[in-house]
Amino acid sequence: MMKDGSMEVEMSQAVAGIKGTQFIINETKTESTIKVTGGTVKFTSKSTGASVDVVAGESVTASSKGLSEKTAFDPDEEEKNWQELEDSIKKTNTNTLGNKNIIYFVGGIVIVVAIIIGFLILKTRKAKRV
Repeated sequence: MMKDGSMEVEMSQAVAGIKGTQFIINETKTESTIKVTGGTVKFTSKSTGASVDVVAGESVTASSKGLSEKTAFDPDEEEKNWQELEDSIKKTNTNTLGNKNIIYFVGGIVIVVAIIIGFLILKTRKAKRV
């Protein structure tokens, strides 16, 4: 929900209050985790109500027991990992498109050959009737 330029993301175990930032969230059946790559997120446990400001390079996990301690990570490395994933997806999409083009080309050739064969069969049948 947007309020005065901020946003809250409600997860199963926590609510993340966004304050102009970049972040990654991960949700399992029992845990909600946030990694902040830029800016600050107010992260609130649903079970205990405890809140913590999570800044760039920090990660926190919420469970039914409350919030974990903050752990550090390298935001640049995280960004690099996401970029590699995005590049991989783009490459896969490009390869898929290339494969589709080959399939369309081969399919077109098959159709043209079928039309030619059909034409020759009709021509042969007409010649036999005459």
